[in-house]
Amino acid sequence: DGDSLQFKALPKLPIALSNADAIQIQSTLYVAGGLDPEGASDCMLSIDLSAENLKWTTLAKLPEKLSHAVVAGQSDGTEDCVYVIGGRNKTGLTSTFLSDIWKYSPSSNQWTNAGLLKLNNEPGFGLSAGTGVSFGDRWIVLFGGDKGIIFNQTKTLNDLLTHAPEGIEKDKLLKEKDELLSNHPGFYKDILAYNTRSSELIKIGEIPGKTQVTTSAFWWNNQVIIPSGEILPGRRTPEITSIQLVQEK
Repeated sequence: DGDSLQFKALPKLPIALSNADAIQIQSTLYVAGGLDPEGASDCMLSIDLSAENLKWTTLAKLPEKLSHAVVAGQSDGTEDCVYVIGGRNKTGLTSTFLSDIWKYSPSSNQWTNAGLLKLNNEPGFGLSAGTGVSFGDRWIVLFGGDKGIIFNQTKTLNDLLTHAPEGIEKDKLLKEKDELLSNHPGFYKDILAYNTRSSELIKIGEIPGKTQVTTSAFWWNNQVIIPSGEILPGRRTPEITSIQLVQEK
């Protein structure tokens, strides 16, 4: 408000969540997925910020339990819908990295499968912890993420280290983990655009420098802003990236 920050507390969520994502469509705020005390969650919640009595409503459950997904609002040609893209589901020691794109239709309170993270004739791929924004009247632009190969290798090594006795074997595992992280190439660099009318996914560019994950992207002054985030496993950055998107004629 002017030069000062104002904060307003909303009612507490009905369950404790971390690593969920949220999007506002008109006056309604939606929260999808995340991690609850039991693991990945299939919850979908909403709150009407224009209502006199603010309260959370539990909506139809996600078709699969997930966290670290990209959640965006965009029109499907009929109404503004909530799209949940990728994410991951911890299945025991490691996680399954998800490739499905789910669409929630507010008018029917229903989920439908709206596509797959898949480029041209290439195989589909899972992607977690990326960011994204809506663009134009039918696009969702996705920035970065993690395909999970090194993520799961690291989790497996951590578990082996927890149970390994002191000695040669543990030293070997520590060296293997150090080499894995030291040679980490960084996160997924492609910038993708998903068409909510045709379900087409295309590559439109690459992220210069280090890809920022486990953060949020948002519009501000006609630019996409990506603040902070993780650029390597366990290494966060104070940098802020701005990106300008231009609609081709």
